[in-house]
Amino acid sequence: MTQKDSRSAAFLLIGSIGYITGFLAWLFWLFLVVASLVIDWHGQFSIMSGALFQSRAYLMMDYCLFSISFALGSFGCFGLKKKYGSYLALVCGIIYIIVTAILVYSLSSLYLLANYFPMGLYVPPALFVGMLMWGTTLLAVQKPFQSIMHGLYSKLNRAGLAGILFILAGLIGIFLYPVIVYWDIGLWLMVAGWIYAAGAVVTALFLFQISEA
Repeated sequence: MTQKDSRSAAFLLIGSIGYITGFLAWLFWLFLVVASLVIDWHGQFSIMSGALFQSRAYLMMDYCLFSISFALGSFGCFGLKKKYGSYLALVCGIIYIIVTAILVYSLSSLYLLANYFPMGLYVPPALFVGMLMWGTTLLAVQKPFQSIMHGLYSKLNRAGLAGILFILAGLIGIFLYPVIVYWDIGLWLMVAGWIYAAGAVVTALFLFQISEA
C-alpha cells in the first residue's frame, strides 16, 4: 500500500467513525424521548413536548455530537478525494468544515446565552445543506466505478443508497424549516431523523469497506 493509499484509508476510517457519531446523535435524541415517557407521582404519563427544546444541556449535547460527526465526516470527504479524485468530495469536505464551525459557534453562543437566537436560525439549514452535499457526492462517486468489479460494485451501490437517504433527509429538513425554527431540531429528528440515521450507518459501512479496497 502506497503512502497515498494508506492516508486515504485512514481518512476514510475517520470518516466512518464520524458517521457512527452522527447516528449516535439521533440515538441520543431517541433515548431522551423514550426516557421522557415516565410515570409521574399521580400515575399519569408525562410526555415532554420537545426533549431538546426543554433542556439547554441536552440540546448542547446533541449539537456536540453533530459537530463531532461533521468534523470527522470531513475526513471521509477528503478520503474520497484522495482515493477517487472526486473534486465534488473536496468541496463537500470544505462545506463540512463550515458546518462544523457554525455548530461550534452555536454551542459557544448557547453556553454563554449570547446571540443564540440568530445562530439557531443558521444551524438547521447548515446541517441540511451538508446532508444534501454529501448525498450528491455519494451519488456522483458511485457512477464512474460501477463496472470495475462486482465487489466494488456492491459497495458503490451502498453509496447510492446512502446518498438517496441523505438527500431525502436534507430535503425534508429544508421543507420543514419554518416549523423547525418555531419548534426545534427535534421536529426534524422525529420526522426524518431515522432516515438520516439509516444513511449514516450505511455510509459508515461503505467508508469502512472501501478503506480496505
